[in-house]
Amino acid sequence: MDKDTLHIYTRVSSLVQSEDGTSLNTQKDDGIKKAKELGYSYKVWNEGGKSSSHDDLNNRPVLTELLAEIDAGKVKYLYVYNTDRLSRNELTWSMVRWKIKTNNVVLISNSGVMDLSNPIDNLMMGVLSAISQYDNNIRTERSRRGKLEKVKQGFYHGGPPPFGYEIKDKKLVVNKKESKFVQMMFELYSNGRSVKEIRKKLSEHNVLTRRGNLLWSLGSIEKILKNPIYTGTYTYHDKSTYTSVDVSCPELIDKQQWGYVNKKRTKRGQRKHQLNRTTHFYMLRDMMECGHCGQMMSGRISNTNNHYYCPHKERKWVKEVQTESKWERGNGCTMIRSLNITKTDQVVWETVIEIARQSKTLRESFRLEVLEQLYANRKNKKTVLKRLFKQKKKLMVECDQIEETLINFQVSQLTKKIELGNPQKIKDKLEQQLSKYKCQLQEVIDKESNFESEIGWVDWLERYESDIESKQNITDEEKREFLSRLIDKILVFFDKDKNEHSLQIEFSVPIVSDQLIYNNPDKRSDGWTIQDGERTHNIDRLPISKGGRPSNINVA
Repeated sequence: MDKDTLHIYTRVSSLVQSEDGTSLNTQKDDGIKKAKELGYSYKVWNEGGKSSSHDDLNNRPVLTELLAEIDAGKVKYLYVYNTDRLSRNELTWSMVRWKIKTNNVVLISNSGVMDLSNPIDNLMMGVLSAISQYDNNIRTERSRRGKLEKVKQGFYHGGPPPFGYEIKDKKLVVNKKESKFVQMMFELYSNGRSVKEIRKKLSEHNVLTRRGNLLWSLGSIEKILKNPIYTGTYTYHDKSTYTSVDVSCPELIDKQQWGYVNKKRTKRGQRKHQLNRTTHFYMLRDMMECGHCGQMMSGRISNTNNHYYCPHKERKWVKEVQTESKWERGNGCTMIRSLNITKTDQVVWETVIEIARQSKTLRESFRLEVLEQLYANRKNKKTVLKRLFKQKKKLMVECDQIEETLINFQVSQLTKKIELGNPQKIKDKLEQQLSKYKCQLQEVIDKESNFESEIGWVDWLERYESDIESKQNITDEEKREFLSRLIDKILVFFDKDKNEHSLQIEFSVPIVSDQLIYNNPDKRSDGWTIQDGERTHNIDRLPISKGGRPSNINVA
């Protein structure tokens, strides 16, 4: 034991850093002064800035090392500015106090000298500890109340701001770069895009997460989509008093759009987590809803069955809501007839594609998108062409190198200068790689050619007509994707007396019979406005053969 050394322990807390007399340098200087008064040498143990109330020995490495020295009998005199430097945490302080006492360490502070083997000093130490803990609790409570009052005044409660915002003058403000991508996420989801497709779009735009990652997790995107803060209000909860405060902030997303997106999220979640998973492709099933009982329609495809139907009775059976009576047609829901899948898909597709063809809203949206891309291409003409030229040059070099390698390889074979295990296999791989590079080169050349033509005059209306026409040849999966962007849901009704179905298609945007109104009919160059149409379109007396309700319980 070094009896002539004063061990000086220093620490500051984030709560009291600004107080006079408690800086690390002040504590160290006072400790050195005390050592000189006592005629001792000194050793400084500097913990730096650590919490005063939430600490434990795991986040106090310097104190842990000091206590190990105390246990080893190497510390006789310990100096702290005041006892709360050791700890204000009751459990941690009890541990420290016990080690000081059992190892007969003399504790020195600005309040005096304490020998815990002395009953009076030990009692005084307990009183000081209690006062220190009480003082810390008061500080914590004062800080909590101050924080709550700041939140009520519109200041941000702390922590990193949500994606799309930044903090300025301690308040949330719009981050111009991030906010447009938040709006893009909501727009894409509103138009039927999945979270995976949104992630792909973010990647294409090189949008980084807050941690600097290019690959977004699906959970992060879901978290943004369901966060109500983007509607201009968020709720702060004070856990101590169970107080909730509504705080205003800049609005990024309209409340109606946020509600629509989250209604859609809920619906997709219900389908995703249903008890019975589908193993077949259905173009309309996830959009169709029974107009009588509100159940999502199910589908069945087999050698003998090919229909959409209301699964009301089956879902009650699966969820064990059973009755003693056997199932009978019409029991539980009046949708007692199913619809042929192939013919229903065809009728709905032809109806929607014709509405899209005539829609002035979709035409205008397409026109603006084409023009926006056109102006962007014209603005970035030099940059784009330069990038394409670099890609073309690089691929040409790659092709030349492989062709040269192939020639040298063949010469080596003919002259038998090298021995190879499988020369044909090596040659095939080289030729495959050459073919791959040549295809990529041609794609770049085509892009270069198309780009030059795209920055000229564009007949956007012809492009729109062509785009709609081309959708007749897309796959069923692509058709489903196109429909999901336009359709909110399809309500299915059955008229028992007429023995026929009818459909009510509810569109996500009012495109049914929308109108283009010229500002000046005699001078169309003065511009126009789009008058909203209807959101619903009815298909009555559906000319579709009905299928029988399946007798066995086997939801697809």
